[in-house]
Order: sequence, then C-alpha cells, then structure tokens
Amino acid sequence: MTGRTRAVAGYAKRRKVPSASREEEERRAKAYALKCIANLVEEGLARLDHTADGASELRLVTGEAYRLGENTLGRIA
Repeated sequence: MTGRTRAVAGYAKRRKVPSASREEEERRAKAYALKCIANLVEEGLARLDHTADGASELRLVTGEAYRLGENTLGRIA
C-alpha cells in the first residue's frame, strides 16, 4: 500500500459518518469511485477513453482495461 492509499484508508476508518439512506450511500460510493479514477488518470497511472458507442473505458498502465457503466465496472482485458 502506498503512503497516499494508507492515509486515505486510515482516514476512512477514523471518521464518524452519520447514517444515510441507501440512495445517498450509493451516490457517495459512485462519487468516491469516480474521484479515485480521476486520481489515477491525473497521476498518469491510467487513461480514460470514450468509445464510438458512447461508453467509457479505463486503461491502466499495467495493461488492464475496464468498461465503466452506469452502475458497473467490468473488466474487458
């Protein structure tokens, strides 16, 4: 685990979060996932491409590729 990842994980364990509705939890989870993807792209560890059919694909520098759906993240390579 890198230093930045360890710090984020530690923060998540320590913070007190009030209970929220399922919809709110899903919204927060999606926002967090998108923020993590954006961080990978900003750090140069991934590239986000848009295909001709309008889908988004996340390609990591290690070779893995993922298709981003509305509620899914599927591995394609």
